[in-house]
Amino acid sequence: MDYAAWLDRLRRTVAARKAELPLERQGECKVVIEPPLTSQQLVALRNDLDIPLPKSVAQFLTRAASRVVYDCPFVNADGDEDSIAGELFNYWYWEDRPRAYEEEFLGALKGMPMARDCAVAAASDSWLAEPDWVLDRALWRHALPLTRWPNTDGVALWRHDPEDSNPGVIWLSHDDQSGIISPNFDAFLRQLEFLGYVWGDDYRDEDTGMIDLRGEAAAERRRLLGWPEKADDEAADDE
Repeated sequence: MDYAAWLDRLRRTVAARKAELPLERQGECKVVIEPPLTSQQLVALRNDLDIPLPKSVAQFLTRAASRVVYDCPFVNADGDEDSIAGELFNYWYWEDRPRAYEEEFLGALKGMPMARDCAVAAASDSWLAEPDWVLDRALWRHALPLTRWPNTDGVALWRHDPEDSNPGVIWLSHDDQSGIISPNFDAFLRQLEFLGYVWGDDYRDEDTGMIDLRGEAAAERRRLLGWPEKADDEAADDE
């Protein structure tokens, strides 16, 4: 996948929605894109992780960006307020001092190792250690976080097999069942793009828990965006 091109399409999509807003509301649109990692920074990141960094993620981080956050309201096809909002390589961290909300997050270089350590700790020092939650514990224990929310939920790669060069994408929930949501990182990016750069439980198949681009929720999302409703073959085949 051309990660720089994917990021450019995200920029252009948000810019188009921003242009549709009245001037007095255009300041509500936010896009934060931090520069790609240098080769030296990539080495440092790998050294700070106890599990391998997949090639796909390394390429995104060095060819596209090391942190991506976006949020832009828009009026959908029904005339209602809607939004394009999401993040990648954006990690909340706790610190015992007053600070602005925007200062509570780190990019991939420092945030990913921190989030990885927190996921491992949660697997052994929380309710996840109880016998009934063996699968959730395994998901957290072998997670390589791609995001971390203030409630500690987040999207991650499941690195249970170090020899798997294309691991699945999982959702980590601090108070509910975690699970696999996408076959791999590239598939997840294509699914995000298809859904207008969002995802959520509404778009997951009830039986598999995987993101379902052929479902009613995905079709409705694209209708509200004013986009063609039919799934493109490449994104749909990833399912």
